[in-house]
This record gives sequence, C-alpha cells and structure tokens, in this order.
Amino acid sequence: SDVCSSDLLVDQVKLRPGARGREFHPAMATQIEPDLTEDQVRIITIKSAHGPTAAMEVNGQLLFAAGLFTMSREYTEAWTIINPILKHKYPILLTRKIKRILDIHAISEGLRSVFMYVECGRKDAQAWAYSLGFEPTGEILNYANPGAGVFIFTKDFNHGPSNSIYSGRRNRQDGD
Repeated sequence: SDVCSSDLLVDQVKLRPGARGREFHPAMATQIEPDLTEDQVRIITIKSAHGPTAAMEVNGQLLFAAGLFTMSREYTEAWTIINPILKHKYPILLTRKIKRILDIHAISEGLRSVFMYVECGRKDAQAWAYSLGFEPTGEILNYANPGAGVFIFTKDFNHGPSNSIYSGRRNRQDGD
C-alpha cells in the first residue's frame, strides 16, 4: 500500500548528521557487501521487488539495505544486507534503524508476524536477531547446502503495539 512505500521507509531512517536514507536498488547490493555471489544478488533482486525496501548511508558509504519480502499477511520475510566493515563502526544506528524499518512496515500493513532466517553457526547473527525483537521458532536442516542449517526467527505483531519499538516509551509514560 502507499502507506508503507519505499519513500516512507527512506524518510523514517533519517537520524543523525552524515546519515541519510536512500531508496534501495538491487545494483547497490554489492556496494554494501562486495562478497555477495551472483545467486545471492539474484535472490535479493527478487525479494526487493515484492515489498518495501530502504538503504542507509553514513558519510557517503552504504551501511545497509533492508526490506520485507511480502507474500501474504501470514508470510513475510525480513532480509538485510549489511556492510561488513561499517557494521562495527555503527552497531547501534544499524540495529535501531533496521528495527524501525521492520516495525513501521509490519504495523502499517497489519502483518501478523515477520520471520527471518539465521545461519545456525552464526552466534553473532542470532544475538542480533534477538536485539531486533525476534525469537527462535524453528530450524531447517540442510537449507542451502548439506550440513548447513538455518534457524527461523519470528517477530509476532498479533499483540498490538507492545512488540513495537515504541512500546518502551509508552510504558514508561504510563508508569509501568
């Protein structure tokens, strides 16, 4: 819908001097993560065509791209491409802005939940999924290659705004 267009998401990620939101184009994928394979870029191209996307740059360098691959209200996948060098320089900005992008879309579209895949061997990525508000809900063995599994992490939006990034602010104001 128009409520959650790429333009809205780009506007929402503006935060600090030197940082600005940009519309994401698949050609930007390898500028963010140079080690992506052709297959990975092809998958990102498909996913970015089926849901809102946004990118953020800091001081002229692309920090991340994020989006939601929306197939239905019950089946929406979050995806990200993160600059492997800049992620260490701007970890808080990266996490807050991606969380905001995902929450804005999910809430405005009335999605029931959003999921993401996280490689089983990536403890850092699993910790990051938790920080975005996702919880582990399943596992797929031999997902991409024999022996390479993924955890499925899900963020539930069925319980209203309590799962949104705004819940802490509201609860503190209410005295909870």
